[in-house]
Amino acid sequence: MSMFGISIFGGITVWIMILITLLFFRKKRIAEGLPIGKLHMPAYPWLAVIGIIALVAILISCFYIGLSIAWYAGVPWLIFISIAYYFSKNKSTIKSADDK
Repeated sequence: MSMFGISIFGGITVWIMILITLLFFRKKRIAEGLPIGKLHMPAYPWLAVIGIIALVAILISCFYIGLSIAWYAGVPWLIFISIAYYFSKNKSTIKSADDK
């Protein structure tokens, strides 16, 4: 059950990030005057927002259905990879500034 809980957290988190990215990507394209693209999400942005809310509700419900391991393993992992990304991004920024 532990492996299932951990994998659920990862999968749901990825889909939340995909939907958030969709929202910001479309806004940025419109702001820059670029075409939206050939593929359109029906009822944009409402379905994306409803999807995010539903996925967050599923993650919260993990505590009540015996999958709390999802949070105990998932949150520290997200913190770790966020810190690793921050430092790797700063390192590459410093490196490219030195190349100029």
